[in-house]
Amino acid sequence: MDMPILRFELEGLKRSFMAVLNDYNKELEQMVQKAMNEYCTPENLESIINAKAASIIRMIIEEEMERFCLDSEEIREAIRNAVIAQPSSFNQKETNQD
Repeated sequence: MDMPILRFELEGLKRSFMAVLNDYNKELEQMVQKAMNEYCTPENLESIINAKAASIIRMIIEEEMERFCLDSEEIREAIRNAVIAQPSSFNQKETNQD
């Protein structure tokens, strides 16, 4: 028994599919370009740069202050003395209950 031979011609479908993708790619590129133009205004970029710079500067200052305080025995001693000199809340409660 002879089996029928089926032959599909996909070349036309492939070309039309590629054309649709190419058109979609152009539309997508235009949408991205429009979004970038709207977002990347000089004012918006300046605001983003200033906010990030301020954040980084704050972080660096905090790190340096932490390092300074951790490395300074004088500051540690002053804090230790201040804590010891303060009456504890537990002692104040005992005094108030008497």
